[in-house]
Amino acid sequence: MQTEQCPSYRNDQPRRMPVGLTWLYHDMPGRQERVIKANLIRHLTRTGYYRYRNGSRPVTPDVEAYIRRLLKAHGITQEPHFDGYTEDYVW
Repeated sequence: MQTEQCPSYRNDQPRRMPVGLTWLYHDMPGRQERVIKANLIRHLTRTGYYRYRNGSRPVTPDVEAYIRRLLKAHGITQEPHFDGYTEDYVW
């Protein structure tokens, strides 16, 4: 029986996760947009970034937390605006 103490345990309940990053930069000045995009590509790799951006991969909770920290570090106080949300498993 798996429990939450086990390092291999994964919750079998779907979780609401954001998809698509095209609206992330909507109200952002161009200079900040370029810096934030470069940081995301550096963190996620170029292919990973575009999979998240285009919505072909849902944004995982750890990537969502990274995006929030990155925006906060650059002085953006508003919540990130994602293209939509989906129910998916965090495996």
